[in-house]
Amino acid sequence: MSTSKFIVPVPKIEDRDFIKPLLCGPGPCDVWPSVAEALIKPVLADIQKGLKYLFQTKSNLVLAISGSGWSGAETIISNLLAPSETLLIATRGYWGDRAFDSAKRYGINAVQFRIPFNTTFSLDQIERELKKLRPTALFIIHGDSSTGTVQSLIGLGELCHK
Repeated sequence: MSTSKFIVPVPKIEDRDFIKPLLCGPGPCDVWPSVAEALIKPVLADIQKGLKYLFQTKSNLVLAISGSGWSGAETIISNLLAPSETLLIATRGYWGDRAFDSAKRYGINAVQFRIPFNTTFSLDQIERELKKLRPTALFIIHGDSSTGTVQSLIGLGELCHK
């Protein structure tokens, strides 16, 4: 991706001073200074800056979710779409099926577009389904651990904005 398309500049990650705490608990409780230093850094702000840069957004509503990968996926499904809106789910493994089940529980009009487990979607396949359904959103898994496949995401944003 060319940097000329970026609208959000590279974030400045701040170095923070570290003051070693006095540990007075029982037993051997000191850790290596580098570990102690890492533990006291407020990294959430740095993570948010990095996410804003990665997704090229100026929005301050950027969330780093503490949980499994699926907790993030379900957060998006449950908060991005309203009941009766259409979600196109590009399914090639377990996680697409799970997205379908989750969306249905929220009353979302979930439609699966399925291909064999050992393959990935082409942009043409996705574009045809997007044109046919005109969904509110597209759900697709990048790295599907249930199949061992990695889906290219290049070009998907442009298709969804058409």
